[in-house]
Amino acid sequence: MIETEILDVDATGRDFDVAQVEKYIESLPFAMRDEQEPHTFMLGDDDMVLRAARHERKQIAPRFPLMVTLVKPTAKRVRIAWKTGTLPQARDLAKWLRASYDVKILDEKGRDITAQLDENLSQVFED
Repeated sequence: MIETEILDVDATGRDFDVAQVEKYIESLPFAMRDEQEPHTFMLGDDDMVLRAARHERKQIAPRFPLMVTLVKPTAKRVRIAWKTGTLPQARDLAKWLRASYDVKILDEKGRDITAQLDENLSQVFED
């Protein structure tokens, strides 16, 4: 198991099509675009978690709620960050990026862990 709370998925070939990545994120269950930062998304376990996260975000901005996974896509990097557990949606996103683009995957310390990961990313995300 690779202990990390951040995955940076970096484009190594062509840049990410940010609109395409955002569309994919929005198609995931329990995904929500952040109201204050429109190119940042929150992934939760269910609708109740997302509602609570939205409320907390409005109350304590600029901090993000710890109960959700944050996703910030740019043309060069998609950052996936979490504090409490790991979510199936985060794994699905990382797998989709890996299948759709040439990427390298970095842990929270900036180490390239791409070669250590299997197709299901089980070294990061618990099965």
